[in-house]
Amino acid sequence: MSRLSALPLRAKLRLIIMLTSSAALLLAVGVLFATEALTYRSEQRRSLEVRAAIMAANSAAAVAFDDPASALETANSLGRDPHMLQAAVYGKDGRLLASYVRPGAAARPPDRAPPDGHRAGTGSLSLAAPVRLRGERIGTVALERGLGEFYARLGLLAAAAALVLLAALGVAYALSERFQRVVSDPLLDLVDAAQGVTETHDYTRRVVKRGDDELGTLIDGFNTMLAEIEVRDAALMRARDELERRVDERTAELLAANKDLEAFNYSVSHDLRAPLRHIDSFSRLLEEEHQGGLDAQARDHLRRVRAAVSRMDRLIQGLLALAQASRGPLERRRVDLSALALEISRELKARQPERAVGFHIEPGLAASGDPALLRAALQNLLDNAWKFTSRNASARIEFGAEPRDGRTVYFVRDDGAGFDMSAAGKLFGAFQRLHPVGISRRRIWSSTRFGVRTARETAAQTLCRCVGVQSRLARGWASKPV
Repeated sequence: MSRLSALPLRAKLRLIIMLTSSAALLLAVGVLFATEALTYRSEQRRSLEVRAAIMAANSAAAVAFDDPASALETANSLGRDPHMLQAAVYGKDGRLLASYVRPGAAARPPDRAPPDGHRAGTGSLSLAAPVRLRGERIGTVALERGLGEFYARLGLLAAAAALVLLAALGVAYALSERFQRVVSDPLLDLVDAAQGVTETHDYTRRVVKRGDDELGTLIDGFNTMLAEIEVRDAALMRARDELERRVDERTAELLAANKDLEAFNYSVSHDLRAPLRHIDSFSRLLEEEHQGGLDAQARDHLRRVRAAVSRMDRLIQGLLALAQASRGPLERRRVDLSALALEISRELKARQPERAVGFHIEPGLAASGDPALLRAALQNLLDNAWKFTSRNASARIEFGAEPRDGRTVYFVRDDGAGFDMSAAGKLFGAFQRLHPVGISRRRIWSSTRFGVRTARETAAQTLCRCVGVQSRLARGWASKPV
């Protein structure tokens, strides 16, 4: 069955037609042979009955007078039949009176008369019939005729049937080759169309309908399906073109915005910072060269001017850092976060060696990301922790990791001032300050809030999805890339 399923459709149809025709022909030949056998047997029975009746009539006198010679002559007369194997005449007492046996025959007549009736042997038919004289039974005759004639007739019939079978199969093959196309051609057209659509994605193809039968219905359904797919494909192509157009527009807008940002960065770096440097320089010169002529109030005013210039410069630096945080190509590789945090902590301690700050950095922490952006994120978070623990006599800053919801969470934790979590939404905004309750509005910590905002932007690009916070007032806070 597996081999049949692997054949092409036309071969299957041809094979089915040939097998069906062969089975029908073989059945017809079988019926013919059975009919011939039954007819021959019936004819042989009647022939033996007629011959037995003639032999009984001719041998009645010999049996009545117990004349073996006359009985033998009657029996030998049946030898003219080439298929008669033997003939026997029995007396009234059932004793064998005379018999004829064809030369070469293996069997011999029995010594006693067999019972009346027909018997079928191996390759022969037998008959025993009574011999009567004036209605009284006086003996028995027995005949046995071979089936050679029957087998010869069957041989001729088989040869004729074989010739007829071959001729019929030839005609059936020719007809199947012609008429199987009525079924196979529409199906093969469907197969070719399906393969063509699969390979070329050309949904404009259609299959020619050849009739209004089930195959025609199937072809109509296939063509309708292709038409629907063609309409949907055209709609998808239009949507794709529209999307590409919008992407091109957005890309052009983004490029223009990037150019504007570059111009802004240039303006901030040069046009804005140059006046600040002049103000700072002239204020310092004024303080140094005219120190003796300035009273305490004037010197305090100059210090305020220079402090304001310094704060403005830090604001500009924060703006530049935030603008550049999301620019430039990413270089993703494995980064040793513990080593980065240790390096930054040493820089912070070198900046203010007088502070008593203990750094606790978990060893062996690593992540995949851009080294520069990861360093910027850690730099801003640790700077923030360093800044807001400045009022502690002895501060503690931690960097570590912990599992959460199947992911690794890296954290920076300190015991600084903290803030009210109800205002945590302002934490990542530029120019936002969170003042703890009980602390005046004086600028106790100099901050632009760009550090945490920049850390969030860089971490979102290179390491994780976001930066979150947890805090309590006067109990420290933690910045956590999640």
